[in-house]
Amino acid sequence: MRSVAYVVTSRSKGTGGHLHSLRDLTDALSGAVRGTIRCIGTAPPPALKGAVMPVTFSAYRPRHLAQLLVELARDLRRQRVELVHAFDPLALKLVLPVADALGLPVVFTMCGGPTPRRDMPNVRDVILFSRENLDGLSQHPAMRDARLRLVPNRVRAVPVDAKSGSARGRALRAHLGLADDALVLLRINRMAAVYAPVMEQTMALAAALRARGVPMHAVLLGSPNEPALVEALRARSDPFTHVVTSPEFTHRAAELTPSADAVVGTGRGLMEAASAGRPLLTPVAARRFPAVLSPENFDALHDTNFSPRNRLGLSDAALLDAAVETLATPESRARAGAFAREMFETRFDVHAAVAPYLETYAQAPPRSLVDLPEDLTRLGLGVGWERVRVLLGALPKGGTAD
Repeated sequence: MRSVAYVVTSRSKGTGGHLHSLRDLTDALSGAVRGTIRCIGTAPPPALKGAVMPVTFSAYRPRHLAQLLVELARDLRRQRVELVHAFDPLALKLVLPVADALGLPVVFTMCGGPTPRRDMPNVRDVILFSRENLDGLSQHPAMRDARLRLVPNRVRAVPVDAKSGSARGRALRAHLGLADDALVLLRINRMAAVYAPVMEQTMALAAALRARGVPMHAVLLGSPNEPALVEALRARSDPFTHVVTSPEFTHRAAELTPSADAVVGTGRGLMEAASAGRPLLTPVAARRFPAVLSPENFDALHDTNFSPRNRLGLSDAALLDAAVETLATPESRARAGAFAREMFETRFDVHAAVAPYLETYAQAPPRSLVDLPEDLTRLGLGVGWERVRVLLGALPKGGTAD
């Protein structure tokens, strides 16, 4: 069984989606590799709590990068690591000099987002969550010798206890004072400006549905990262628009997905909601309303990882018509929910990613000392061989250049 070290960075509150993706992936791979997770950041991230693989944490101190690299190298040698998997761009920059010195293969996962135009990943094997990133990197001259592999993001099914999950759903509806026939359009995200456009589309769609006779409420649920934004949203609230930031509901918020009648999702949040079998919508760039996920538009939306960069050749009127058709009746909602569950089982379940990851690990070549000067330069540590020898000399026996 191969020994793999997963390295990820975590800053701020440690709530980035890539951390949840890493946990889901490593949990699924735990029976196929002997793995450890090394997190480098400002504080241990909550997202990795309870991971199957052991997690260790190192403080990220930009003025002490050489010391951090030496510490990382010693740990990798002590654990007899055979491959390093970096899970974000900073993690990649940190592990490459160490892998160069120890002759370890490196795999990098780019977890969605806009395709970079500069500062390309200096590694042979790259796994990409979105076709948008695959197409973008494929066209960049610096990546012409790289092996780029599309393995879309995968998630675990939302863990919902039937008894407690239903109780929390009922508690949320009671908290909001919803009538029995009220429908809930749910959007879960941190209350941060980056998600404001998605929340705007959620509110706009709920209002438009009500105008078409569908009794839809918009429920915006998430931790209040930016209090000013929360206040601005609450100032616009009405009996049909609800902003919920109470820890009672934001803790393990995904477990409330089954209590919604439809979900507006992005990235892994949409994929998790799919496991609950609820109708799914996702934002569309330069439009007023989100799009209902359907067999006809699934691939186009998947290519951009169900992000706010989604583009469809549909007008606002067409998007609204599709939402009314999908959400107006229990039968149409049930059909859309069944499609969502099918997509989870066939396209989103993390266990389907195990085989392509293992294949990528088997192909990755060892790094070389030839790459070390460039990789140190990318970290601002200079290319002088004297400094390189200082770094290598600090490694355990067997990690020197001589």
